[in-house]
Amino acid sequence: MVNPWPCINPLTIEERRKIQEGLALDLSYSELALHVGRCKSVVLRESKRLGDISDYDPDLAQENFENKMKRFGKKK
Repeated sequence: MVNPWPCINPLTIEERRKIQEGLALDLSYSELALHVGRCKSVVLRESKRLGDISDYDPDLAQENFENKMKRFGKKK
């Protein structure tokens, strides 16, 4: 089922890996958004979240997200 609100739910590790693949292929943010099935703004923010785009690490991004959720007492 296609997510009717693609900008609201947290990214999954699979989506983060798709972002990494798209960045390696030098896709535009619009192309990446289509590839991942998310809003362009979500992909843009996520790709820059860890600093330099060329250093994007989906596993580290997921770990950071999970740690943040633990700090705020939220479950995945």
